[in-house]
Amino acid sequence: MKYRVLLTKRFARHSRDMGDYIATDYPQRAISWIEEVEAKVLKLDSFPESHPYARENESHDIELRQLVFGRGRDEYMVIFTVKESDVVVLDIRHASRQGHPPKSL
Repeated sequence: MKYRVLLTKRFARHSRDMGDYIATDYPQRAISWIEEVEAKVLKLDSFPESHPYARENESHDIELRQLVFGRGRDEYMVIFTVKESDVVVLDIRHASRQGHPPKSL
């Protein structure tokens, strides 16, 4: 089954902010980073349930999963939920940061 991938405003804002931050020192890396994020997120249209639960899943009313990519100091987490035939991408953050996506959509 193919899922429709929906991006929230929060995800769009945070990914743009992260790209802008990277661009201050590494403009070319910022472009490739944005492209990498987009490619990873769009792949959530297939088998999104294969990704593990997010660490804050237990404290929310909706099921939260995470897509982790990168390595070491450059590791990021995309937080999403599966709702019927949609994958709703809620947020992106550096893996070292704590965060709490909204309790409901």
